[in-house]
Amino acid sequence: MLVLPRRLGESIVIGDTLFVTPVAILPSAVELAMFDSLVRVHSTIRVDEGKATSVAPHTRVTFCGVGQTGSIRIGIDTPSGLSILRKELWDILPGHGPSG
Repeated sequence: MLVLPRRLGESIVIGDTLFVTPVAILPSAVELAMFDSLVRVHSTIRVDEGKATSVAPHTRVTFCGVGQTGSIRIGIDTPSGLSILRKELWDILPGHGPSG
């Protein structure tokens, strides 16, 4: 499991098509906005702290808690070979992001 800290509104890109963005911190849970650019589907899910939730085939996210700085720790389990990047890094890769 890869655990990344994110603040509200900061996205994670799984593969090249699934965007996961924390949008709300709830008591013992986090609400994540999901966008699959391949099929153009938006959705929102609630992920309880410590529980893995399936977001795509063979891909699960876990809300690992809130850090001391207020960042949300999100754990991601994916098949090996599938990239997991902070969106700000994905944006600067050739062929991706606004100018991609």
